[in-house]
Amino acid sequence: MNSPPSVPDIPDELVETRNQPVLLLSQDEQLRRDIGRELGLTHYLIQCESLEDLKNVLESTPHRAVLAHMTNDWLIDQTAVRFMAELIDSVEAAPVYALLAPDCAPRLCDLAHKSADGCMSIPLDWVELRTLLNTSWDLTADLDRLLTSLPHKELKGHKHSLVTFTPELFKTIDDLIVAADYDVTILLTGETGSGKTHLAQLIHERSTRADSRLITVACGAIPPDLIESELFGYVRGAFTGADQDKAGKFAAAGNGTLLLDEIDVLPLDQQAKLLRIIETGEYEPVGSNETQISHARLIVASNDELPVLVKSGMFRSDLYYRLNVINIHLPPLRDRPWDIEYLARKFAADYSCVHNIALRDSDPTFMQALLAYSWPGNIRELRNVIHRAVLYCRRGKLSFDDIPSTIRNTTKDLLPIKRPGKTLGEKLGMLEQRIIEDSLRRNSFCRKDTAAELGIGRVTLYNKMKKFGLMD
Repeated sequence: MNSPPSVPDIPDELVETRNQPVLLLSQDEQLRRDIGRELGLTHYLIQCESLEDLKNVLESTPHRAVLAHMTNDWLIDQTAVRFMAELIDSVEAAPVYALLAPDCAPRLCDLAHKSADGCMSIPLDWVELRTLLNTSWDLTADLDRLLTSLPHKELKGHKHSLVTFTPELFKTIDDLIVAADYDVTILLTGETGSGKTHLAQLIHERSTRADSRLITVACGAIPPDLIESELFGYVRGAFTGADQDKAGKFAAAGNGTLLLDEIDVLPLDQQAKLLRIIETGEYEPVGSNETQISHARLIVASNDELPVLVKSGMFRSDLYYRLNVINIHLPPLRDRPWDIEYLARKFAADYSCVHNIALRDSDPTFMQALLAYSWPGNIRELRNVIHRAVLYCRRGKLSFDDIPSTIRNTTKDLLPIKRPGKTLGEKLGMLEQRIIEDSLRRNSFCRKDTAAELGIGRVTLYNKMKKFGLMD
């Protein structure tokens, strides 16, 4: 056995991930020469003659892929199970492609098919091998592909943004622009985890108050008897333990934005004081007769249907109507299937950077399970699931097993599911149908008004409705 190979310096032009070295594990000189001849001009090859050689190179050299020659020579001193286990465990975040020798033991072949990322029989198909080596999973490129291939709307702030492929949310983007431009109270509604706080931050960043503070108050986390002092502050001696004046959240927000989350839990007497602030800007700290003026812009958010609370007497009708100037509703994630793939890839890209975990691939069932799940926790739950998957993934490949068992058990009987269109043309057709259906509903199925809204002729609309089966 030759001494371990020295690792040569990698040319600067080959440092990028796309051109990182390909490691070849083989003792067959002819195979090494053949691969070098076929790939040497396009890929930087490092040859290893043993697992120990390979491990040494892996520890010190960035690598794009490992080509492992599957031959009975490896089984002289160890079993097929041990050899494959050592090989796979040694390669942390790169694909392993097994090159199967004609005389390879059946057990080793079976293990290679189960454990490796791809198997090829010798003599090799060079076109297939080049395709494998040139295929990469670039998260940024995937996001760009979605943004360029499918109709969507996007709104950006300094740090926060909203990207949606869901036609029902396209008008929400327009509402957010208005909400940011005009200094009025905003009501955000939607289920827990649907992104209301994120929207509030986006509105603040696009408003004229962006240079001031955004303060968030989780009303549901504050005991009812402390909400008043938390919001309006108090003066010394107002109650036991109040040994000095303390400013409330309205004062702390200054000229910025105050987000009151879970506004539906406010007691009725505090609702009256909130109505007064909205109408006049006036309030008094607890224990004080001195009126103060709030200069903050108010955004309120609710998880519940406020009209239902108004009917039951749990929420003041006058406050509801005063809040309902601009009402932005966020639908649950289960009603936004077009956004799930984008958000999942975006979160995966974010967490791979945060934890310095290279991601290179995902099993089809990984995304299929995400699309099949109902997401009761909405975007917050999706973010946490993707965070976990990135931490648990093996060798940079996101798989169905990296998803929490509660989701796996819920979706396993639904796989494989049909994704929203197999080809780009199918996806665009389905999205076009959804946009037309949405416009028809908004215009009470008046074809003239629908055609005008969509900017197409009535004949064109008629033909598209006929194509999509939307005719009466």
